[in-house]
Amino acid sequence: MGTKVCVFGCCVTSDFLKYTFPDRYEICVRLGRNPVSTLQGDAIQLPESMFSFSTSGFNQRMIAKQFQNDCVEQLLNAQADYLILDFSEERLPQYVLSYEGKHYHIMDFWINQEGNWFPQVKEALVGPNGLLPNALISAIPARTVPMETIRETYHSFVQAILKSDSNPNGYAPEQIIVIESYLAKGILNPHGKLQKFHPKWHVEETNAFLKPIYELFYQLVPTCHIIRFPDFTFGNWYHIWNSHPLHYTDAVYRYIATALDIITGHNKYLSTPEKLWKQQSLENQLAQRVANATPLYDVAPMKRRLEQAEAQIHTLNEVIQKQQETIDALQVQINQWNAFQSDKE
Repeated sequence: MGTKVCVFGCCVTSDFLKYTFPDRYEICVRLGRNPVSTLQGDAIQLPESMFSFSTSGFNQRMIAKQFQNDCVEQLLNAQADYLILDFSEERLPQYVLSYEGKHYHIMDFWINQEGNWFPQVKEALVGPNGLLPNALISAIPARTVPMETIRETYHSFVQAILKSDSNPNGYAPEQIIVIESYLAKGILNPHGKLQKFHPKWHVEETNAFLKPIYELFYQLVPTCHIIRFPDFTFGNWYHIWNSHPLHYTDAVYRYIATALDIITGHNKYLSTPEKLWKQQSLENQLAQRVANATPLYDVAPMKRRLEQAEAQIHTLNEVIQKQQETIDALQVQINQWNAFQSDKE
């Protein structure tokens, strides 16, 4: 039996586990698509047919979770050795469904190549033949959830998951591991060059929105373990789930996996997650410098520089030749003058 872990967060928090030693960790519960800021809403039981969209079984279950609102209950009932979290799902749009005086907080996410799932859910709920014909739906655009709301929901979330006399199934702070999952600013393209992600991802704005959320959790649980986001991290063009600012290079996933092994005691490597973070940041920086540099084998730029140097040398030779011609002419005049003076004497 491996070390039991509960995983609650975006794709990063589950993707990196593929880089750990086989059978070292047993995933008791894997939850995503449910930001902490949506967990304080009401719950509603809907028929399973409501969630039969053309998507993966995991996505279908997570869509149902948004209405059942039992994520915290599942995390506590698992009684795992560690709870692994990230908060990057907060970056996505949300909706509030109001029905008979209750409010259900749900989030939007891409479900297939044709578009997002929410129009399908809306049709099933409040359409002409919907389950909740009088329900109202209001949208909360991405990155606009008020910080005060986030603060309140995170306070409640922390109280719900922390171990106490009244919450014996909760997690002690040293059992909680936070993986900082920010959006990578750039990606290494197939030509070996770094390029920025498309503006549609709103990388800078999203990271600026997420940062105070992570800092808030660290204030609430100051002794939790933190696996920091390495500086200069860039995306992976050939990621198994395609390119995305949250789809990192293999080196970053290995760094996260090693840091987890150190925290859980599986790796006796004489280091700390903090030192690993600094090391990975330096390696990322070096990789970016190499990608941005002109390769030694790139002949075309060198040829252009040689041609420019040859042109400059040719120009200088022309100048020197003209100067020499001027000197020769002056020397002729001097000789003529000297001969004239000799004749006079």
